[in-house]
Amino acid sequence: MFFDVNGLKEINDAHGHAAGDAVITFVAEVLSKNIRDTDFVARLGGDEFGVLLAHADHTIANEKATTLMTAIEAEPLTWKTHKFRVSAAVGVHTFRGGEDVNQALDAADRAMYARKRARPGKA
Repeated sequence: MFFDVNGLKEINDAHGHAAGDAVITFVAEVLSKNIRDTDFVARLGGDEFGVLLAHADHTIANEKATTLMTAIEAEPLTWKTHKFRVSAAVGVHTFRGGEDVNQALDAADRAMYARKRARPGKA
């Protein structure tokens, strides 16, 4: 899965990079708390995260993606005196043996943008 945090630039611009860092930390913690021990979360850079699910087909991965997005959106992040409603867009790609990792990330990124376009107002 490829996650992109929505609105991080606006938070950085309005409240500074420390607020943006708090959002990044918040998302990392939510993702990490809501996966199995066999799964893996990594920050890919900026406001992007990758989540690898072991032994999960596309249907299971899509269900988990929805669960993770819901978990991110469930509670606002309180930072200093501010409350931020955090959300993320996600794309899912099923990795196949022999496939190049960069191709798989690109496919998940494209899936994320397609899903973002399909959910107006959630980007």
